[in-house]
Amino acid sequence: MPAKYRLTYFPAKGRGEMTRLIFHAARVPFVDRRLTSEEWKDFKPKTPMGMLPVLETPDGMFCESGAIARWAARKFGLYGKTDSDELMVEAIVTQGQELREKQIIPLMFEKDPETKEEKKKKALEEVEKVLNWWEKNVVQTPSTEKTYSYTVGHQLTAGDLALLDVSENLQRLIQLDMSRWPRLMAVINTVSALPGLKEYLAEREKMTFVV
Repeated sequence: MPAKYRLTYFPAKGRGEMTRLIFHAARVPFVDRRLTSEEWKDFKPKTPMGMLPVLETPDGMFCESGAIARWAARKFGLYGKTDSDELMVEAIVTQGQELREKQIIPLMFEKDPETKEEKKKKALEEVEKVLNWWEKNVVQTPSTEKTYSYTVGHQLTAGDLALLDVSENLQRLIQLDMSRWPRLMAVINTVSALPGLKEYLAEREKMTFVV
């Protein structure tokens, strides 16, 4: 059966990776299309707003990375079981996106070493505040074999995937020591071992893939 969905983005994590993680975690087949610069020139006029990512569904082509990720998370049951769960997931997903847009991306493109160091210090302050709050809310569920940890409730949500996504960039760009947040590291370990995600993350290591 052919995939119903096609996600188009560049050969990078960036604004497309959260949606990729959601599809893989939910084990929903999709076409993961990565455009080269030359391919993007031809494809750009076909997009709704001249930007990526875009998601094609049986109903059409849609843009805006945040909207796409949120839709996919709700569609595939990754927003928790209760209203309180949904609010918490929404908060974590939103904060993860804000860290990327306001802290991570400015650091990526800053060329001046002195200015970059100043931005890094300010980013650390905001990152620590957010991660401290996430850490307090982690739910740990013991079982006969191991303890499973999630940011919200007792099952995988988009909040866990937001943590996984943003933590990789923070460790790379500002050398953040995630061991300072042991509960969050437990979430990352739990999520990274889940069927669907485990296979994708292993395959991703083989790709020529930038942040």
